[in-house]
Amino acid sequence: YNATLAWEEKAPVSVGRWVFDGMVTLDGKIYVIGGSSQNGQTGHNILERYTPGTNQWDTLNPMTALRKGIASTVLNGKIWAIGGSSASILSSVEIYDPQTNSWSPGPALPIPIKNASAETIDGKIYLIGGHDGTQPLNKVIVHDPATNGWIEKASMSAGRHLFQTTTVDGKILAVGGAGNRNDVETYDPVANQWTSMPNL
Repeated sequence: YNATLAWEEKAPVSVGRWVFDGMVTLDGKIYVIGGSSQNGQTGHNILERYTPGTNQWDTLNPMTALRKGIASTVLNGKIWAIGGSSASILSSVEIYDPQTNSWSPGPALPIPIKNASAETIDGKIYLIGGHDGTQPLNKVIVHDPATNGWIEKASMSAGRHLFQTTTVDGKILAVGGAGNRNDVETYDPVANQWTSMPNL
């Protein structure tokens, strides 16, 4: 394989902003949700969708709340915008249906959370870490559509926010975070257990 790999600039979003966990892919398209102004003070309610085949962004119906520092994921073909902050930290959740281009309220979080990360595994949403305005959180709360609520699961070893998660072989990796963290933990949803991994 002798192809040369190179970066190629594509069409820009309509408004320059910081979007941490507010980006998901669904049906081969990229959705960018909310975000904050470049000074970090103002939240946005913007929803934009990028189609790679046409290199084009479409502006869709906005969220009802201004949100920065949201967690986002996809469940059953719909996009979830979870928590975040604007004038205050939010416990509210909004769900976007691409078929109707509309938002509806989701089940509220048990506490306000910003700067968390969300993953969907086996039809459930795992909301991990974040910040409550006072301190980083080590909590893991899970949404199960069968109960339409949030249930607390095993906590990480320490609070973590402004970090990334990803799923590998049915497990969730939590990587880094604010405060120059270089530690990595992995969560097994079946065993409801966290395990330390080698540091970055």
